Amino acid sequence: MENIDTIICNAYLVSISKLDAKILYGTVVEDFKGRFSKGSCVRTSEIIKVDMQNQIFCTRYSTYLAKGNIKEITVNIKEFKLIHKGVHPSDVVALFATLEAKNNIKH
Repeated sequence: MENIDTIICNAYLVSISKLDAKILYGTVVEDFKGRFSKGSCVRTSEIIKVDMQNQIFCTRYSTYLAKGNIKEITVNIKEFKLIHKGVHPSDVVALFATLEAKNNIKH
């Protein structure tokens, strides 16, 4: 097992369409490197190794353990840019779903 750097909960595994890339987003339970405070939200850099059975995710320099259920979503580049700026993934998905619904309304 990898050495865990950060434990998170309320995790989202975010796939970025057309880039074949994934990141992890969640709430910090504990950070053993002292980078993040408990309860803060964290967005990882690109995930390079995944162990879904044990819910372990590795980036180039860190290893994360996700506790509880992991929601998997796929976003486009525009949606990812919002997540990258700190918008919660569920808010991004809801925002774009609302915009799409408004655009599909016939007048």
